[in-house]
Amino acid sequence: MTFENAFHLILPIVDRYKTEILDAMERESDTQTKAKFIELLGHCKDESLIVVFKNELKNRNEEIVNWCLFALENNPSKEGHKIAKEFRKKNPRFSDDEDV
Repeated sequence: MTFENAFHLILPIVDRYKTEILDAMERESDTQTKAKFIELLGHCKDESLIVVFKNELKNRNEEIVNWCLFALENNPSKEGHKIAKEFRKKNPRFSDDEDV
């Protein structure tokens, strides 16, 4: 099974498995795999994950940062949107089309 197949299978129930996915993400040393876990977690609606995504914005890997920005902007919390907007403003290379 490919990542894409597994991704689409778990997507509808990702909130149920956020703890397990978060644990796997935090143990992961491969940045590409870690980014995939963040992408998946970015579909969760749990506001408690905002702190995780905010902390990962310090990561040197652009893919991880981009998925964290997606996750913050996808979260229903206004706090997540604010964090992403402020980060993009301070880091122009991560600006989206709306901010340019």
